[in-house]
Amino acid sequence: MTPNKLHLLGWLFIVGWLSAAAGSANAQPIAPAADGTNTLVTPNGNRYDISGGAFSGDGANLFHSFTQFGLSEAQTANFLTNPNIQNILGRITGGNPSLINGLIQVTGGNSNLFLMNPAGIIFGQNASLNVPGSFNATTATGIGFGNNQWFSAIGNNNWATLIGAPNSFAFTNLQGGSIVNTGNLTVTPGQSLSLIGGTVVNNGQVNAPSGNILISAVPGNNLVRISQAGNLLSLDIQPTGNQSSLPNNWTQPVLSLPELLTGQGVAQATGLTVNPNGEVVLTGNVSVPVTAGTAIASGSINVSGNTGGTVNILGDKVGVIAGKIDASGINGGGNVLIGGDYQGLGTVPNALRTFVSSDSTINADAISNGNGGRVIVWADETTRFNGNITARGGLFSGNGGFVEVSGKQSLDFQGLVDLRSTFGIAGTLLLDPTDITISADADAGGTLAGGAFTPSAGTSTINNGTLQTQLGLGNVTISTASDFPNQGNITVSAPIAWANSNSLTLTANNNININNTNITTQGGNITLNADSDNLNGGGVRIVGSTIDTNGGNFLGNGQGNLVFGPGINVNNSTINAGGGNIDLNGIAGNSTGGNNVGISISGGTTLQTTGSGNITLNGTGGKEIFLKNEGIVVTGTSKVTSADGNISLTGIGTGNGTLDGNNGININTTSTVESIGTGSITFNGTGGNGTDGNKGISIDSSTVESLGTGSITFNGTGGNGTFKNQGISITNTSI
Repeated sequence: MTPNKLHLLGWLFIVGWLSAAAGSANAQPIAPAADGTNTLVTPNGNRYDISGGAFSGDGANLFHSFTQFGLSEAQTANFLTNPNIQNILGRITGGNPSLINGLIQVTGGNSNLFLMNPAGIIFGQNASLNVPGSFNATTATGIGFGNNQWFSAIGNNNWATLIGAPNSFAFTNLQGGSIVNTGNLTVTPGQSLSLIGGTVVNNGQVNAPSGNILISAVPGNNLVRISQAGNLLSLDIQPTGNQSSLPNNWTQPVLSLPELLTGQGVAQATGLTVNPNGEVVLTGNVSVPVTAGTAIASGSINVSGNTGGTVNILGDKVGVIAGKIDASGINGGGNVLIGGDYQGLGTVPNALRTFVSSDSTINADAISNGNGGRVIVWADETTRFNGNITARGGLFSGNGGFVEVSGKQSLDFQGLVDLRSTFGIAGTLLLDPTDITISADADAGGTLAGGAFTPSAGTSTINNGTLQTQLGLGNVTISTASDFPNQGNITVSAPIAWANSNSLTLTANNNININNTNITTQGGNITLNADSDNLNGGGVRIVGSTIDTNGGNFLGNGQGNLVFGPGINVNNSTINAGGGNIDLNGIAGNSTGGNNVGISISGGTTLQTTGSGNITLNGTGGKEIFLKNEGIVVTGTSKVTSADGNISLTGIGTGNGTLDGNNGININTTSTVESIGTGSITFNGTGGNGTDGNKGISIDSSTVESLGTGSITFNGTGGNGTFKNQGISITNTSI
């Protein structure tokens, strides 16, 4: 939108606002509607006492109707209630936004307060609350009750039927009204505070000690359901077209957020302006593009207390920009959902794009005792995370918490997550896009100037230095998932030295590729799990690389698929067990384009123990009828060498292939098996049931020698095939 149009709309907004206030010579900022609701507004200096209203049939809900509702600095809107009233619900029908720069309070009881204005609600820098129950501000066109009954934002209502707790908010306009908070909105401990609009920006303070805070931007025509008051985790958004009944239509114009901020006194009250590009300029001169469905959490959002509360920041586009979110608790951290729930599951709506800036912090710590909390940062398309998260265990007891940061399609992670625990177990960080590469290259762009909310395509990349910064702060799991068989890969193309007791786990929906690099465990364990869905297969491929244990263990699990047969393929690499164990477990696929080997050791690979660590290989062949289906193959001048640690290879040729090659273990092509120290080497092979080549162990054109005190043992059991069912077959081999 051009600046001239914004300027014109701003003046139209001002004129409309002034016209609404000009109905009497002594116009007041809160005016009751003459629509039979019987709301009374009584001025008392700067305080406006609000009484009267219409009751629900059970007397628990009190309804008010206003043509306008606004407060200047030092003014107070005082809702009068009694102990029998559970909920007070007020609507603003005049079509003008509410600029609230004073105090809203409830006296006489502990009622929850709902304030609804589809035209927009702005809380200025001097806005505050004195509400004993929960507070809910919304630009919905209706608030729902049981049996599809609606408190409509305009028109007649059957007040008597609106019983029970409010359970939904209907947005029937294509463009929902905006909510802006730059004030200090605080509810009493354990209560809930929600801001639900078409676009929502918090640039002030929102506080609900040990309670619940919801900031939700609802795009288009949708229905927001809450199963029970205060239970924000049950929030569900559905299209209004699926509903059998809806509130009355709102027919008055609704300004976009940039248009809203050009209104009279808004910039002075909020500190927010609109630049010539139509972007909203936050405090600190940060400009953000804001369209319908955008939720911006800046300023402070606090649910800390004895136990941490719950924070939900939800919308199509979700940004935490120069924000501080605190869900810490003395006896346990709370829960924070930004853009969605765990892996995009659950009932809360998922963001398409989520951004967390480098000057933002999210805390869900246990301060004294208890476990760290749970933080999810999610988007169905792209997440850019540059901020800081802590979910630490208590100072005296408790474990670290759980944090997931992910864009389902694309993830740019350049932040820091602290999940430590003084006396307990460190927590876990989960990164889980569709595909991801660990490389020495810089992380993908993610600055605000580079388009924080623009979608990204292609493989996600995390710098190995960024990853290793996390190793002292908690366990790390990198996981991929995809509905397509050739997606969900993890590629490691830069060195990883995991020098801490915390673990690193790579779990791929498809393949894990270790390419021309070194992986070293130096106190912490590293685990590779390919084929996490157990459906399409996924192998571990180690090419031109070195795996070295020096104080931690290394575990690899892989299963071949229709494209790539081996479960684990090690080519031209070194697998060295120094101060930790190495375990490789491979199950072959049923590929028609390659040998279906459980574990393939080839290309001059060295499998060795140089320290106290042991190496254990377990390989199971495939079942493709026309190809080899061997458990373990050692070929291409590869070496199996033991010094101090032990090496054990167990291979099972389960296939029924017609070719020569259903062996349990096959050692060939000038490969070497040697013991040069105290460590022993043991081969256990079981042949398959194919037409030919069902040997338990087959050794051909290789060398087997013992140069130390360790033993070399072969245990072979032949199969039940047509030919060559020997337990052990040794040909052209020096022993």
